[in-house]
Amino acid sequence: MKTKRIKNLLALVLSAVMTMCGMSPLCALARGGSIAVTSAENGGQLIVTAAMTAETVTGTAIAAVYNKNNELLAVQTKEASANVSFTFDRNEDAKTAKVMWWDDFGQITPQANADTEEITDAGIYFLMNIPYDEFYAAQSVSAATDYDAISSATNKAGNYGKSGGAYHSGTTASVAEDGTVTAVGGANNATNEGVIWPVKVSNSATLEALASLGGDEITDENKVTVATQGRGQTSSTNLAGYQTLTEAKAYSYYVLSGAPAYYIELTTVTDNKPVFGTSQGTAETKTAITPTVTYGSNWGDVQLGLS
Repeated sequence: MKTKRIKNLLALVLSAVMTMCGMSPLCALARGGSIAVTSAENGGQLIVTAAMTAETVTGTAIAAVYNKNNELLAVQTKEASANVSFTFDRNEDAKTAKVMWWDDFGQITPQANADTEEITDAGIYFLMNIPYDEFYAAQSVSAATDYDAISSATNKAGNYGKSGGAYHSGTTASVAEDGTVTAVGGANNATNEGVIWPVKVSNSATLEALASLGGDEITDENKVTVATQGRGQTSSTNLAGYQTLTEAKAYSYYVLSGAPAYYIELTTVTDNKPVFGTSQGTAETKTAITPTVTYGSNWGDVQLGLS
């Protein structure tokens, strides 16, 4: 309760000072310093950073986050320094971040003019396991009429080097107490079931509904071993963090630290079912490619080649 009272008091002081800045010369009393503010999303947090410049950087830095109606949503204070960073819980209503620099709360003399940063709808980004039919449906490609099979660089789900962009059902490796690895993907009928793709979530309601899809949150602490058997030899790979999505359930996800070059947006979750938008990003066009098709090859019933 004490922390809440202090925050409320600070908000009242801040509101009063902002009002005075619009009605009197108070804002013109800045003592020659300068502030440059930037903001960025990091997972479920908003990071507001201020670079403060003056002959001597002292006093108090105040960061405030406002909605589109300029109503105060959150405020924090820290000791002023050349680079000071504030971490706020992400709020979809947040539209602007303002950083002020005062000498102290007694005199409330500005050390620099306040700087304001517009908060863009950066969203939160994940790597997510998406079933093939739902991924292609978001691209207006129907599983019922537009395709009947998915190609892969290998028919062995445990070959991470060639199928790491997909996730599969079943485990592919059994690890004994002495560390011996046995490939069990064939016995478990491990098959690729979907893509691992960057996903953007822009609103808190969809973020909260993410758990209803039944996937697991993958972190850097996750570890798994995958394996394949070929020509009497077992090949295995130890995976960690986001790599373990390849052997996780559908809709499992790993939180990214920033925006990827391409992504698909999870717009909403309805009746525990995801609704995806179309992929975003710049596609690279390749020309002069010759396709080949081979039936009954050593690698599968149908082998596709691109050269």
